[in-house]
Amino acid sequence: RLVRRPWWCGLFGALLLLALVRPAPLTRVVTGWPPPGWRYAMCDVGQGDATVLAAGAGAGVVVDAGPDPAAVDRCLRQLGITRVPLLVLTHFHADHVAGLPGVLRGREVAAIETTGFEEPRQEAEFVRREAAGRHIPVTRAVAGEERRTGPLSWRVLWPPADTGPPTAAG
Repeated sequence: RLVRRPWWCGLFGALLLLALVRPAPLTRVVTGWPPPGWRYAMCDVGQGDATVLAAGAGAGVVVDAGPDPAAVDRCLRQLGITRVPLLVLTHFHADHVAGLPGVLRGREVAAIETTGFEEPRQEAEFVRREAAGRHIPVTRAVAGEERRTGPLSWRVLWPPADTGPPTAAG
């Protein structure tokens, strides 16, 4: 019957495409998520962290990337984030940085800021490789640094500029 009614086939095809792609504006209308005027969101990425601060239309400052690229990408898509003026990586454990490819997927990322304590080494190298492959500058946070993007502004409180990485007390 559907073959004799091509407009039904087109309608079902369009609905299937919308269900699979789930564009952010449509998702917002159907689910109410994210709420209008949202400012801060915690992404469900499993074990680990990924949070987003709204930084203007389509922009968000992302703090940590979680362990799963697909999970963080899905969260950012649902929030409508297409630009990341800054990605802050609080430390280099995999549950905070392994999702980095998901943050970078299809988004303009202007800069990545990290800590100077580069352990575990292989995760720190992973972040540097991913950033270099996309020509994204990587900087280290230093106390006193002040930044602003969109409606957000902040000041780094730690670590002090004159100290190296933490050492074990003996």
